[in-house]
Amino acid sequence: MDGNHDLELILRSRTPIVVIESQDEARILEMLQAITMRRASTNYIPLFRWTITDGLQRLDISLEPQSINSQPTDVLKHIRAVSKPGLYVLLDFHPFLEDPVHVRLIKDICINFRKVERQIVLISHKVKMPVELEGFCARFDIALPNEDLSLLAPEFHDNVTPVLVTLAVDWVDETRNRALRTELENRVAEWADSKQEGDLHAYLSLYSEEFQRWGMDKSEWSSLSLQTGSLRAIRRAGVSDLLLLGYPEEDGVYLSRFQMEVVEDERTTVNRTRLYWRRDANGVLKIVAEDEG
Repeated sequence: MDGNHDLELILRSRTPIVVIESQDEARILEMLQAITMRRASTNYIPLFRWTITDGLQRLDISLEPQSINSQPTDVLKHIRAVSKPGLYVLLDFHPFLEDPVHVRLIKDICINFRKVERQIVLISHKVKMPVELEGFCARFDIALPNEDLSLLAPEFHDNVTPVLVTLAVDWVDETRNRALRTELENRVAEWADSKQEGDLHAYLSLYSEEFQRWGMDKSEWSSLSLQTGSLRAIRRAGVSDLLLLGYPEEDGVYLSRFQMEVVEDERTTVNRTRLYWRRDANGVLKIVAEDEG
């Protein structure tokens, strides 16, 4: 489990606001500085820290704090006016989120994020986001080293044990979220059932026209599968450890990752499978990519 990597994924997901609830400001700032330096060669974005006591200060290079921007309204107006990308870490900003002026200023920054990537990171012991801003947020939960976590360490397996990190997904409404999860679970079950029954036509119907694999498009891949009859009936095709996530690199794509156990006459194979789903023109979830590992 790599907290730096997880945090960098969230920052790269192009979410305007990242919320981190933690008392360990120093550790998180170190992580953000490390990420900033690591990305410097390809996509350099300056890093700033704000506190109400010191104002705004640049962290990636040594500069004095700008006390002129110490007030919440002033710093938000400054960020909104900046015409270049930047990562702005606001410490203990939570009490100022109740001010409608601040909410509007932050919303202005978020709305124009695609024009100018000004990303805000809110760090505090507790952050309750206004409803107007929830859709622009992702939350990152940092795991702090402690004795309890050490006791749990033997239960975690690299690339196997699911670790939940909040990313930029649209699953805000609970009912909608539950319906989408059920739909994805059903599609994965259909995929596994078609493998078990050896129903090649049903199996191929789950794949999008956009699907590509091994350098072949959907038509070529389907033709090869039909010619070789590569999907044969098996005794059992079991799905376990199913994890469903919104895919951060591309809007509208959902990832299903699971362990696939295939039982044949005297042989059992187990592997990790990832299926990437997107809705087609008719609104039906179809597989657009597939890989293993």
